[in-house]
Amino acid sequence: MFQLGDQFLKDIGLGNLTDEQKSKFLGHFRKRLELMIGAKLSASLSDAQIREFEVLVDRGDDQNTQDWLQNNFPDYPQLVVESIEELKQDIIRGRDAILDNSSQ
Repeated sequence: MFQLGDQFLKDIGLGNLTDEQKSKFLGHFRKRLELMIGAKLSASLSDAQIREFEVLVDRGDDQNTQDWLQNNFPDYPQLVVESIEELKQDIIRGRDAILDNSSQ
């Protein structure tokens, strides 16, 4: 399973951020990842499926949400991997700007 942490930050060239900066950056990365995956999922699901999924998410029922994704969107794990890689590449391309902002 993919972990967002120190090794991930080192892999993308941001391992030297302060602990506070790491925490903020990883929170931002998670939000962007969730939005990206949500947009891709919603483009592939019917309105009824989206409503059904939203109910599970709102309940906070992680196991049933994962089961639902596996049944209704079997390519979900690959979508996550591809989305993470896409965001990683965006970050690597913009790494200098991120590092410049972190030093201010």
